[in-house]
Amino acid sequence: MNLRYILSKYWWFLALLIVAGIFLYKNKRAGTLNPAETNFSYTNTDRITSVVISDSKNSISLMHNGNEWILNENGMADNVPINALLFALSNVRVASPIPLSVQDSVRQELILNGRNIKVFSGKRSVKEFSMLETLAKELGVVGMLSKAKNPYRLELTGYDGNI
Repeated sequence: MNLRYILSKYWWFLALLIVAGIFLYKNKRAGTLNPAETNFSYTNTDRITSVVISDSKNSISLMHNGNEWILNENGMADNVPINALLFALSNVRVASPIPLSVQDSVRQELILNGRNIKVFSGKRSVKEFSMLETLAKELGVVGMLSKAKNPYRLELTGYDGNI
């Protein structure tokens, strides 16, 4: 059998393979999670000018001024916890979606008891999300971006404990 005979007899199979390959290439996705709802990290930490962490009772404001971080506009912040915070902001990621059966309750818990984190670059908010440690169904730390519809279980890359 020569190549010409094979091509004349199975040309339709070759065409089908080419069409299937094009279809698969164009419809390739990285996953089923919506990237707009799951991108919690902010890797460009050099551009962060301030971070505000708040809950229903308290608020902490960190402002970057040169090589220093100012805590609540009146005191110097220690660099060790600031570096840990910047590491966490750049490495937090979604571990898994929250089960549908508890999404509504976790969402309400985030609204009522979660900590809100707002990251600014200049006067522009570049990242805003809520997070909370919960014991419900052993979810650990859960979070939800400010414009997202669904909460997710969060983890810190390279760290085994809770965030």
